Amino acid sequence: MSREAPTSKDDVKTLLNKVCDHTTKEMIARCSAVIISQPFHVIALRTMAQFIGQETIYCNMYLSTVEIYKEDGILGFFAGLAPRLVAEIITIWLSNLLAYALNTYVLTESSDLKDLRQYSQMAMSYVAQTVTYPLSVTSTVMAVNGARIQGGRPPFMVIYGGWYSCLKDLHKQGQTSRGSSMWFRKAVAHAVAATSVSPMPPPPITYKS
Repeated sequence: MSREAPTSKDDVKTLLNKVCDHTTKEMIARCSAVIISQPFHVIALRTMAQFIGQETIYCNMYLSTVEIYKEDGILGFFAGLAPRLVAEIITIWLSNLLAYALNTYVLTESSDLKDLRQYSQMAMSYVAQTVTYPLSVTSTVMAVNGARIQGGRPPFMVIYGGWYSCLKDLHKQGQTSRGSSMWFRKAVAHAVAATSVSPMPPPPITYKS
């Protein structure tokens, strides 16, 4: 990152090239990590989701691996990977470019706010993650969608044909930001209905004559 505002178009081009080069390397590294970790991510999410139906299908690494391979094949281990990768790529580029612009043109060495430079990357990362959060929700949903557990099937979850249709449906229902707040959360309507069990009326009392 430059400490002084660029004085010419060549300076701007040079600085942008450095930022793009750094961001490209970071993107490759982090996307590789996402791809490698996705099978474990899927197993972890399905293990947590099975608590909805009190199932024990995903009870250890071996049985979880066998279950996923038996039901979905190799691709099952990478369920929800596409939106997760898209979110990661957008987050990296958006946060780095915003931090570059902020540090270069606003929080320069001659600025009274230069001490805030150390927080710019963290702040821009938060902004970028807020923008891409709907994709993170989509990735989580698709990792469980269609699994042989109650949490991955109706009435708790709609079966989607792809992650984009899932994203559109979540947006339509206003659920793209669910789970983003630590303190204030609202329950999904169909999940509440599915878990709401009305007590059975007591049997009628009969008297023998």
